[in-house]
Amino acid sequence: MSPSPIRIALLICDTPMASVVQAYGAYHAIYTAILTRSLPEGVPADRFVLDPYDVQHTMAYPADLDGYDAVMLTGSKSSAYAELEWINKLVAYVKAVAEHTPRVKIIGICFGHQIIARALGGACVPTGAWEIGPSDVQLSALGKQIFGGRDTLSIQQCHRDIVPAVPTHPFPFQSLGSTPQCANQGMDAQDAQDADGKALLRRIRIFTVQGHPEFHRAIVRRIIDAREADGAVPADEEVEVGAEEGWVNDGRDIGRVVWGILGLE
Repeated sequence: MSPSPIRIALLICDTPMASVVQAYGAYHAIYTAILTRSLPEGVPADRFVLDPYDVQHTMAYPADLDGYDAVMLTGSKSSAYAELEWINKLVAYVKAVAEHTPRVKIIGICFGHQIIARALGGACVPTGAWEIGPSDVQLSALGKQIFGGRDTLSIQQCHRDIVPAVPTHPFPFQSLGSTPQCANQGMDAQDAQDADGKALLRRIRIFTVQGHPEFHRAIVRRIIDAREADGAVPADEEVEVGAEEGWVNDGRDIGRVVWGILGLE
C-alpha cells in the first residue's frame, strides 16, 4: 500500500504581479513547482498535497491541522511589522501553532520568515535599502550541517525588511547564515537534540529563509522591472538577477531540506 501523502497548508500572503501570474501562475503554482522539482529522486509528485489558504484577502485558514504535516508561509510585498488585521491574525495563528501543535512543522519564506520571527519573540524592521537579485549566503556552522557541509548558499533575494536578531524565547532559534546586508538569512528551532534519536533534519520544528527558493531568474527580472516602473527600485540602479551560466540557484537544495524536515530524504 502506498504511503499517505505529505500534506502542507500553504498560507498565501500575497498575489504575485500580473506578469508573473501570466507566465508562471500564482503562488500555489509557483510553490508546487519548486516542491515538485525538489523531491528526492524517484519520489512521485503525488507524494504530497499542497492546499492553498488565502490569509491576506479572505483570512482563510485550515479548519484544523489534524491532517497536516506542515504549514508554509509565502513571501509578500507587505511589511511583517504592519499593524493590519490580516497580518496580526497571521502572527497569532503562527504563535498558536508553534505553542500548541508541535507535531506540525512551520516553514517560512521571506515575509514568512519575518512573520515567524515576530510571532515567536523576535522583530522585523525596515532598512530602507533593497537586497535584491542573487546573493551568496555565508552559512553558519548549523547552516553548513543542514546543507551538507558547503560554505555558501546561492539564493534570489527581494526584500528591504529584515529580522535583525535571532529570537531566543520562547523558542531557541539558531541562525543559518548571513549576508553583508542581512545578518539573519534564516533560522531554525529544533526538538531536543536527543529526541527519539532523530537525525538533524527530522528534529527541525521551524525552518525559515529570508531569500526566495521559489523564485528563478525570469521571475525576479519581472519583479525588478515592475518595481522600477512604480519607483520602488531606482530605475538607474542596475540589478543583476543571475546569469544563465555561471550562477547556480540553490532554491532546489532548500526544497530538499524542506523535504528532509518532513521525512523525505
